[in-house]
Amino acid sequence: CGRSVGQLIDRTADPTAHARFLQYRGVDKFNRSQFNEALGYLDQADKAYAENIPADALNAKGAQQASNPFTRGTAARLGGVTPAEGLLTDPIAETALLGLIEVRRAKASALRALRRVKEADDLLVATSELARGNGVDRPIVAAPLYRTMGVTAAALGAHEPAIDRFTRSALNYQRAMPGSRAQADTNLQYAD
Repeated sequence: CGRSVGQLIDRTADPTAHARFLQYRGVDKFNRSQFNEALGYLDQADKAYAENIPADALNAKGAQQASNPFTRGTAARLGGVTPAEGLLTDPIAETALLGLIEVRRAKASALRALRRVKEADDLLVATSELARGNGVDRPIVAAPLYRTMGVTAAALGAHEPAIDRFTRSALNYQRAMPGSRAQADTNLQYAD
């Protein structure tokens, strides 16, 4: 099976296919409670996605100033954040960035399962900054990220930050997927 999948990935025009395959392998290992193996695959996926993302996007943190007059309107719509120029012109780079955000969220969950909670929290904070710095922290991306941040904050015993993150997650799920199971699950975690 692995050989035929590898052959298909080699033939695809999508340069993120290999990273996505590694991501799915990592998530599968996580779901089987094989957390160290999950981290191995997710680390590989992280590197593979990062290869398709411009350096300015990988290093983006929080709000950026619009240096290009053509993107200033985008910055206004995104609350002052201007995505890295490469993300505006390269859909593969944006796909890779969204994959990277999801991989890092999954890595944080694996780290938390391995009782490396502080490391998980640090990774989630950095991932949230990366999303915000590139203007991709839209509700469908932010909702699961904030939920994972809430679970991690609760594991650290940081109850107020956990409540804040669960609230943000619930609000984002309400915008992106009202009435969904994900929203209900978040509300149940928040109630605990």
